[in-house]
Amino acid sequence: MLAWRWASVAAAANAFVVPAGPPRLTLRSPPAAAVADYSFMLPASTAVATCCQLCGIGGAALFSPIFLLVFPLLGPDYPLDSAAAAVASALLTETFGFASGLVGYARRDLVDWAVAREILAVAVPGALVGAVCAPSLAGDAQLLRAVYALLMLSLATDLARRDRVAPPPGDKLTDGAATAGGAFLTGLLGVGVGEVVLPQISRDRPLPQAAGTSVAVVAGTAAAAAVTQLAELDASEVPWELVRYTIPGVILGGQIAPRLAGRLDDRQIERAAAALFAVVGAAFALKAATG
Repeated sequence: MLAWRWASVAAAANAFVVPAGPPRLTLRSPPAAAVADYSFMLPASTAVATCCQLCGIGGAALFSPIFLLVFPLLGPDYPLDSAAAAVASALLTETFGFASGLVGYARRDLVDWAVAREILAVAVPGALVGAVCAPSLAGDAQLLRAVYALLMLSLATDLARRDRVAPPPGDKLTDGAATAGGAFLTGLLGVGVGEVVLPQISRDRPLPQAAGTSVAVVAGTAAAAAVTQLAELDASEVPWELVRYTIPGVILGGQIAPRLAGRLDDRQIERAAAALFAVVGAAFALKAATG
């Protein structure tokens, strides 16, 4: 009888024994997943925004190549999820930078608002159409690289020829068609409208005022394109860990550029930008050819 009772107690005790299994969790946190450090983009974004706004061209002309070509060379943690995310992030960054620059130019009375509104009436619809078409182009990496190569080399040629070729006389129809085409490219690739608008505005205005008015046009056009492209992305696809550095950088650059307008040699800046875009265009062409 006593033996039976001890057996019953032992069985009951064994019922509460926790079987062996994986180690219990402790208060020590598991190692964090590797996250790319994009802090270097803060000074880089400031430099890009300053240079591009002094030339009156869209900042995405350099941000998109950085995101698409440079980041994959930095390691497996740096490339963005997709080409569409790269272009949309470049447009978002450009919007903040040019909005900041617009404030600086406006404070110095270097914006012709009437001309900017007239151009935006054509540019915004063109940008919206381009932004809607962007995902189809972004899905074809080879075509995207080829288009960027052509665009960068054309931009380099335009900047290099500005001191030798005076802005051609234009009419409203020709200028409107060029503006619509440039805005479409801005919505599609993040660059284009500033490059076609600045020569139009600079026909009868000094370059600082022409650049300020062009900044107003680019800011409005890029904002429309960025909102449209971001609406087509999932929130998880937006690289917030990247734009938290690029946006403050371009805001700072947007304040530096108006202060430097008219103080630096415009032609030297444009020649340096032309050389840089030529290198970027050649890199895109090589990547498109080799895959």
